[in-house]
Formats: sequence, structure tokens, C-alpha cells
Amino acid sequence: MTTSQHIETEMLGQELTYDEERAALEHEVMRHFNISLAEFERRWHAGEYRDSDDPRITSLGALLH
Repeated sequence: MTTSQHIETEMLGQELTYDEERAALEHEVMRHFNISLAEFERRWHAGEYRDSDDPRITSLGALLH
């Protein structure tokens, strides 16, 4: 199961609030990379993951607002 599928499974049948969605993202980023969501976002927006072929990074990055 991909990261985005895992988060979507958590959301299945229910609508998450912004805070709940952020908490789910925080959990997944910590689980996969052992960094905070804020650090992942900083790296994502700075282009540090631009050349990555890790599908977990792409999946999580696609979920950022």
C-alpha cells in the first residue's frame, strides 16, 4: 500500500478536518523518514527532493497544500 493509499484508507468514509489531515501526514512523514512534516515541507519546497525517485516522497508531496 502506498503512502497516499494509506492516508486515503484512513479517510475512507469520513471527511477529515484540516488538523486531522495534517496529523495523518505528520504521522506518515515521521513513519517513513523520521522527520517532522514541517521539515519535509521545507525540503519539498526548497527542491531538495526534485531528483528523488522514491514514490513515498512523490505521494506525500502531492498531498501538501
